[in-house]
Amino acid sequence: MWSRKFEKCINCGTREVNHVAKGLCRRCYTLKTEANHKNFERHRRGVADEFLTRERLYELYVEKQFSLTDIGKLAGCTRVNVHYKLQKFGIDARSKTEVRTIALDRGKIHTT
Repeated sequence: MWSRKFEKCINCGTREVNHVAKGLCRRCYTLKTEANHKNFERHRRGVADEFLTRERLYELYVEKQFSLTDIGKLAGCTRVNVHYKLQKFGIDARSKTEVRTIALDRGKIHTT
């Protein structure tokens, strides 16, 4: 058997590539993850810098507890750029435990 719950990849149907998560092989899981993180609206260069001020980042990240990806989608940039701005402005990043708890509360991830 390919995994405990799935006989083959639910996306491409292969058994040759190892199972990673959610019924997907490594190839399909990587493509899906990259597509989710790159799914943001493109703006002209410099718009994200105007949007991502210290006050707005503090409001969105600390007070409203938005994820880096969600803030990136609002700003029209990547989550890596948002993380860079957090470091630049001295705003402490959340721990993995805090991130997971917030994601569970918002229904972004599910436990089985």
